[in-house]
Amino acid sequence: MIADIFAIIAPIIFCATIGYAWARSRLHYDAEFVTRMVMNIGMPCLVISSMNKADPDFSTLSQILWISLFILVAMLIISYPVVKLCRHQVAVYLPPLLFPNNAFMGFPLCFFAFGDEGLALAIGFYLVTLIVNFSFGIMLVSQTSEGLLVRLKDLALQPVVWSGILALPMVIYDWSLPAWLANSTELLGAMSVPLMLVTLGVSLASLQTGTWQRNFWYSLLRVLGGFAIGLAAISVFHLSGTLRGVTLIQAAMPAAIFNYLLALRYQRSPSEVASLIVISTLITFILSPALISFALYQGD
Repeated sequence: MIADIFAIIAPIIFCATIGYAWARSRLHYDAEFVTRMVMNIGMPCLVISSMNKADPDFSTLSQILWISLFILVAMLIISYPVVKLCRHQVAVYLPPLLFPNNAFMGFPLCFFAFGDEGLALAIGFYLVTLIVNFSFGIMLVSQTSEGLLVRLKDLALQPVVWSGILALPMVIYDWSLPAWLANSTELLGAMSVPLMLVTLGVSLASLQTGTWQRNFWYSLLRVLGGFAIGLAAISVFHLSGTLRGVTLIQAAMPAAIFNYLLALRYQRSPSEVASLIVISTLITFILSPALISFALYQGD
């Protein structure tokens, strides 16, 4: 089991290490160009490609919608007072606490535990989290003195938001893209994650020890707090079977890589967010055998 779980996080560590070594070698890295490429091309294509391959029927997706929203709101209620009490920036620390890595760790873990059925349900969680992340998440990160209207305007101009709106009917009505368009969006979307991870590694090269110590506690809140909220969701929604186990796994995932992308785009201390993502990912790796065992028991 350890080898299978390590195979899941190894690409994350490997890509981030490339970025870290690149920065330490003092080679130029145009993070702004990479961010624009991912935000304007890669991520919209990834959203469309993911929705094109999504399997859950509409009734199951509706149930997952309410479960996901419950988990997000519960984490918001827990995390917001903690960030304010510690006198840290809400726009920096709250998004990584709210939005878990439902895709690049959640997918393989759910597939490893529950097979194709678990993967299909995991995709449902990912779609909901992705839409909320690139709507409410953008509004949260792009806080400005101009107020709500400016943030709504900025949100309306995001290509990734429009891609989600345009692609949602594919899930609802079970539409499929023609092969040429499906292959093109999948290829362009696939560049997003490696580029984000390499850029994340570049940011890690400038971190100081105090940052790692502070973000360790936030990472524990993300993973263990998410686990507790997952247990609460199981009780509130009376979940059973595979959906119960998948809910627990997805709720306890580390901070999503997309949080770093938004922090970099809006200059919200991307190095801080990068360290939180890495630390929470390592914590999840350590706890994954126990988490999967418990989820399998919950899924019985």
